[in-house]
Amino acid sequence: MKALVFATGGGIGDVLLATPVMRALRSRYDEVVALTAPRHRDVLRANPDLAAVWLDEGSVWSQAARIAAHGFDAAVVTWATSRSAALPFLGRVPVRAGQARRLY
Repeated sequence: MKALVFATGGGIGDVLLATPVMRALRSRYDEVVALTAPRHRDVLRANPDLAAVWLDEGSVWSQAARIAAHGFDAAVVTWATSRSAALPFLGRVPVRAGQARRLY
């Protein structure tokens, strides 16, 4: 089973605060991937709970296609923007969780 964590928005502190979510997901899922802004790549690169760190760049449609192709079972959005809320839906991730202020 595979999970995707969206740690794309906010500042570096928001990304660091998402790391316990990654650890918790790793206890349940075989593979956890983080999707983050290019400026936060180095913060997550050495995280032992992550199989990969993807950068959130390119169009919404190309990123959604990449997510769908990877076949994630779950996604957690730790910082909701319109883009990060839409991507798990467009990427056909069946279990989606995030802040209550957005539709997933």
